[in-house]
Amino acid sequence: MKKRLKLLLFALTLLVVVTGCNNNTPTTEDEFTVGYIYINKPEVSAWTRAHDEARKYVEQELNITTIFITDVPEDASSKDRMRELIDQGCDVIVATSYGYMDYVEEVAAESPDISFLHTGGFKTSDNMGNYFGKMVNARYVAGAVAAQAYKRMHPTETVKIGYVVAFEYPELIRGIDAFTLGAQSIDPDATTEVKRTDSWFDPAKETVVANALIANGANILTQHLDSSATQAAAEANEGVYAVGYNSDMLEYAPNSNITSAIWNWGPYLKKQIEAIQQETWTASGFYGYQDEIVKVAPLNPKTTDATDQQLVDDLWANMLNGFNIFSGDNPHGPIYDNNEIIKINVGEELDDPKIEDIDWLVKGVISGT
Repeated sequence: MKKRLKLLLFALTLLVVVTGCNNNTPTTEDEFTVGYIYINKPEVSAWTRAHDEARKYVEQELNITTIFITDVPEDASSKDRMRELIDQGCDVIVATSYGYMDYVEEVAAESPDISFLHTGGFKTSDNMGNYFGKMVNARYVAGAVAAQAYKRMHPTETVKIGYVVAFEYPELIRGIDAFTLGAQSIDPDATTEVKRTDSWFDPAKETVVANALIANGANILTQHLDSSATQAAAEANEGVYAVGYNSDMLEYAPNSNITSAIWNWGPYLKKQIEAIQQETWTASGFYGYQDEIVKVAPLNPKTTDATDQQLVDDLWANMLNGFNIFSGDNPHGPIYDNNEIIKINVGEELDDPKIEDIDWLVKGVISGT
């Protein structure tokens, strides 16, 4: 792949004037360099931390140089940050949030010699690919193991999930459904109450919402947003357990965390970047699961046992053999929405495109937003 010529003096100047940059050491002409833009900092955001762990993994596995810029808004200013990375010698740009999509498309069109990988979008071009994971599978497994662990510790109680979400649109809704169905596969009476924060990262508001869910009877908290506040709320309330998201959140709730549904971007990105290096890469979209992109974190030994690990192993094996969460033939089928209307009947199942478009909540979910 033809590499854009670098001006060392310009790169050094950028190091001084660009705010929010990290690890931006000027590269030499023969280095293969991958640049990342992050919506916030890895040390405060579990979402960004998962991407940063993947960046380090790829850097080590492929012996390449990586640089990154943090706190990049999902607006037109992101185009300038991508251009800065290109001017610092990047051969590949990895844009790690859905909201960058249209801006990646613009910069990719003006930089045909650079390859672009975008997280979570749907647009592709000759030099722009996208990738995402089938997180509903990890959500289902996490919901099932959380319910099993809770019922073992509290056999006479019903599982009551408190779910803190940033927004409500299909990606988040199908995650709520998957987690609830997983829990209901263990405790058919399990319910989920959902409350929204209208922000991906607002620890103060997340704490208020999490505590409100606990006050309403939630005994398992989980989340679809980026901070650790929901985990901390569970840790502060005896008898309340937690399931994290994005990256392993055990450290924030060492006594109450059960597991986390996590992103494992590294192996997939390694394959893509290696293909770019070898000039065999074809831009495309990817949507997958299991160890390729999604998984559950190691179970917390304080809240789980060997039977819980066996459940996790069995569920993943079933999924690799074609188990579809959204099938009317599963033990919890047929599947009703929370208005008691059948959405998936016996003998029916949803394929991936229909799963991605889910905009209804399953039976047992209370939307308290």
